[in-house]
Amino acid sequence: ETYFTNLLQGQASTPYPQSIHANRSGLGIHETTFSSGPTIKFCRQHQVTESNFFLTAFMQILHRITREETVLITTATHGRSQVDQSDAMGMFVRTLPMVSRQQADQHFSEAVQAMQGQMLATMAREQYPFTALGIHPQVMYVYQGGVFDHIRMNHATVTALANDTAIVPLTIHVSPQAEGYALRMEYDAALYTEADMVQLSAM
Repeated sequence: ETYFTNLLQGQASTPYPQSIHANRSGLGIHETTFSSGPTIKFCRQHQVTESNFFLTAFMQILHRITREETVLITTATHGRSQVDQSDAMGMFVRTLPMVSRQQADQHFSEAVQAMQGQMLATMAREQYPFTALGIHPQVMYVYQGGVFDHIRMNHATVTALANDTAIVPLTIHVSPQAEGYALRMEYDAALYTEADMVQLSAM
């Protein structure tokens, strides 16, 4: 509890700025792809994961767009940090808060390394109930490395179910592909438009 109190310091979840042109309801989806070469090179050079690279990059965009010195979003982990859960079937996904605080003259590489340290420290405490934190997620970041939509078990096939409503106002999925990455943005169409997502993906 002390760890999360110190991490959050009363910070509420940061919303992505709403569009004045959004005029429909339901789930909106924007998908695109981009190359991996520069990202992989950077991550190897600075010994950080691709997941934390993209998480930090989005946090920096959120700082710039909202003009907030401190931003908070949520992320999801597989929730299998315990050895006895590593091969177990079931729903273990955990929602975790991630906080970014701007520091003067901090290089991007330093920001990524700091975010990676925070991620490891937070994951070590992922058993703490998220509901006890009093956070209402506005933005969710998910890196889906190694996750497949279709899993076959003997004669059974497990298929991911599609949602027709946004679980949170904006969810950003990044998935490594054979060449590059796939970026999928799921958003509340009552709050955002396709043009908003195109602009965000281009930043």
